[in-house]
Amino acid sequence: QHQSGVAHLPEAVRRAMAFLSLHSRDPELRLEEVAAHVGLSVDHFGRVFHAAVQMSPMHYLQMVRVEHSRFLLRHTRLTIGEIAGEAGFNDPYYFSRVFRKVIGTSPRSYRCGLPVD
Repeated sequence: QHQSGVAHLPEAVRRAMAFLSLHSRDPELRLEEVAAHVGLSVDHFGRVFHAAVQMSPMHYLQMVRVEHSRFLLRHTRLTIGEIAGEAGFNDPYYFSRVFRKVIGTSPRSYRCGLPVD
């Protein structure tokens, strides 16, 4: 039986996901902060998180940031550089690389391919 959502995840992982979502815009966010927030060592936290979610905490953070940037691309007129900063990326070129890797297209192409409201 498959449980939807995050209810079946360990408490530390649920708390970490919430913390990552809340602090995803901070480009200085470090794994050590997240692990400390949930009261685990960095190594143990990384293993527990990966076992539960099938990706590293930092990969999850990247996904949260990309999702936020998709929202901003759809609903704002911010530049790609501004969106990169808003989503927690220090470097717009790195943001574009990550976005393309995750979504399969550049942020600019993604925005241009959207239907006009």
